[in-house]
Amino acid sequence: MLLKLQTLMFTIEQESKQFSHYHPKKNLDEYNQLIQQFGISQDTLKSLETNLSKLEEIKVIARFYSKDIYNNVVVYYKLNYPIKTCYNKIKEYYG
Repeated sequence: MLLKLQTLMFTIEQESKQFSHYHPKKNLDEYNQLIQQFGISQDTLKSLETNLSKLEEIKVIARFYSKDIYNNVVVYYKLNYPIKTCYNKIKEYYG
């Protein structure tokens, strides 16, 4: 679980550099590509949401919702700390 949370946090950081917002499916695709490189099976959207909640619970990320011009829900994620601090917080809490 520790590796999945750290990978998810890294995915959020990379996505935030490329896009200001994105849909959950895009986040799931990027995340699954990364965890497959570690030999871990793919996650579902539900387990991704669970892991995002865990990161939110320990205040590593903040999640914001908005609607686009077509009235679709758009999600914004933000790391609350530098990436190194985030890794340490995840390790401390779940390690």
